[in-house]
Amino acid sequence: MENTVPVTVYDSVLPADRFESLQQEISQSNLDFVQQYPNRLFTDPKHEAWLRSYFDPFIQQLTEDTGLNLYVQQIFIGFELPGCQFLLHRSHPNIACVANFSLNDFALNKLICLTDSQDDPEDYLWGRKNYKSVDFEFKANRAIVVHNPEVRPHWGFPFPIGENIVKKSVWIYFGKNV
Repeated sequence: MENTVPVTVYDSVLPADRFESLQQEISQSNLDFVQQYPNRLFTDPKHEAWLRSYFDPFIQQLTEDTGLNLYVQQIFIGFELPGCQFLLHRSHPNIACVANFSLNDFALNKLICLTDSQDDPEDYLWGRKNYKSVDFEFKANRAIVVHNPEVRPHWGFPFPIGENIVKKSVWIYFGKNV
């Protein structure tokens, strides 16, 4: 199927030894989290430099691949907890793209991007309505990058995170340098 949405998938983002090292550091570190949204925890901004030490090569590659003058607005580890609803939404116009890097395989939900919702007046949708979508699986060491063109797509999770489950990701928000 032809990719009809502004999404790029990068597999094996980190070399295997670096991915393992990141996993070990996350499990053994005393990370500080903040909760800005229901059922979602984000690492405190003081951890950004540490995360950048892992992801700067990917950030550079993405900048080269897009040909845009990108900058990192924020980078954090996100834990989407049971009941988390990452609604289908349009990114803010000042965002160039958003990368979701999976820390583990997560077959119980997907990232979806709607293909035909451009005329919907709402920026946030409760469910995909009757719109068509392209679905992307969360796989360990994979980054799903949702680009934010002028006609901004709706994207998010099709349903809430289930009971007794935590989805673990690194989120990287890129701004547009003009």
